[in-house]
Amino acid sequence: MDVAIESVATKDLGMKSASFDSKTLVGARVSLASFSAGDIKINDQDLAAFDSSTQDLGDLINNINQNVDNVTASAFNVVVAKQIGTGITTDGQFRIKVQALGASSATEYAISASSNLQELVNNINNEAGAQVQASINDQGKLVLSNSTGATIQVADGTTGATTGSYETASGFSRGVTAATFTSYAGFLKLDSKDGTPIRVEHGNLAAVAPGTVADVASLGFREVTSEVNNALDAYTVTGAAMTASNVTTAIQQGDLQINGVDIYDKDITTTTFKGKLDAINNFSADTGVIASAYLDTTLTFTAGNIAGLGTAGATISFNGVAVFTGAATTVSVADMETAINLKKAITGITAKADGNNLRLTGTDVVMLHIDTTEAGTTTPAAAFGISDNTEVYASIRLDSVKNTPISITLNNDNSSATGLGLLEANAGAADFTMNSPTLGVGSGNSLVGLNVSSASAATAAISTIDNAIEKISSSRSKLGAMENRLNATVNNLSNVVTNTQASRSRIQDTDYATETTQLAKAQIISQAATAMLAQANQQPQSVLSLLK
Repeated sequence: MDVAIESVATKDLGMKSASFDSKTLVGARVSLASFSAGDIKINDQDLAAFDSSTQDLGDLINNINQNVDNVTASAFNVVVAKQIGTGITTDGQFRIKVQALGASSATEYAISASSNLQELVNNINNEAGAQVQASINDQGKLVLSNSTGATIQVADGTTGATTGSYETASGFSRGVTAATFTSYAGFLKLDSKDGTPIRVEHGNLAAVAPGTVADVASLGFREVTSEVNNALDAYTVTGAAMTASNVTTAIQQGDLQINGVDIYDKDITTTTFKGKLDAINNFSADTGVIASAYLDTTLTFTAGNIAGLGTAGATISFNGVAVFTGAATTVSVADMETAINLKKAITGITAKADGNNLRLTGTDVVMLHIDTTEAGTTTPAAAFGISDNTEVYASIRLDSVKNTPISITLNNDNSSATGLGLLEANAGAADFTMNSPTLGVGSGNSLVGLNVSSASAATAAISTIDNAIEKISSSRSKLGAMENRLNATVNNLSNVVTNTQASRSRIQDTDYATETTQLAKAQIISQAATAMLAQANQQPQSVLSLLK
């Protein structure tokens, strides 16, 4: 009988885990950038235009909540110190700056002197508690958080300190002066209202300037998609296109974690695209994620470029296979789509015309080399709007076998990790490799990421807490069942011991009652025999006495 006690840490109860549940997506720290209306689609619904020079994360949240009818957006922020601090500070040595969402300027807090870390936490909560909350996690590190997603700026240093090191007082990055701040942007959180998978993609595919994966990345996400016409296939994450140097850079230990599993095996060479896929798929049984190559690029034409396609003898080749040959006739992007798709079985490339744009996609295609010629010569066909000898690399695509959100953590101290084209997802604060990814502040002090700002958000928060309570109840019931089984086993064994001892006693020990009875019987018989013998001896004496 195996006895195990399940963890009841908040991260294992779904309140500080890699993902809140299968209906939630949490991105990396946002890096807000302007985008046009329709450049980003969530569940096939266009977001309105966003101007990062005049709008902030609160405006982005409103944008999503007003334009996407089956998703609720919210935000939060968590920052965990790199090192365990002493908490010994002077007045104003530790500073925090926060610009509340919707505010025109940031508020700076110069925290009072402290003699230990708990006192520093108390000072932060007393002096800056309106904007940021402080706590100490189970590793003894300082944690700063808020439930709005507002950027938290931290400064810790004394005159003459060295930039780039870490201050022993708080464990945060040290600046040349206490006014040298390090910024930590917040996290965007998307909750599905109706339980359907959440998809985040770039849009405006037919526009002159279509949306890009960079637009999606400004929200903290890579593209998250579902298989077309298959509602059961969801949460497939596609990274940004890799480069030649990215492909040949090896994955180091700790560079990439998927669903909490470190993707590293010293026996797998990862200096090729296939090697990187092999490394990820080597752990599929543990991660529930399958990796593949996915190529996705868009060729954008102008009216003049399209006219140039009609040049007789003009050709376009994909990986050495001629996929289009021009003629002295009018040619459209749709004609190119048809021509390219005729060679799909050979090239693996599928073309889709969207206005004057031609989107090229290929599953399991690692690299696309585009060659162009004009009028039968090797001169680059500038008239096409396509550069000769163009090389486009694929992206790493991660498919969730269980169709649940994928947790991705990168080694932020190693540039090779970012070269994979992936962003951190469903991890939260994972700024330093030595820290565990943190969606909440831990130790049960707070449940950052949960909010009750709307009916749906409150329902989701209650659901998360209910799930945690249910997990604890389930664990307690299992322990109770085990205790009952152990008690029953103990009682049974006690009976077995008693019966065994009784059997042993019957075999080895003397039966005093029987033996006493036998002794008494023997004594009686012996005494009777003695008496009879005595009487028998008296008879001759009687006869002799008569003769006398």
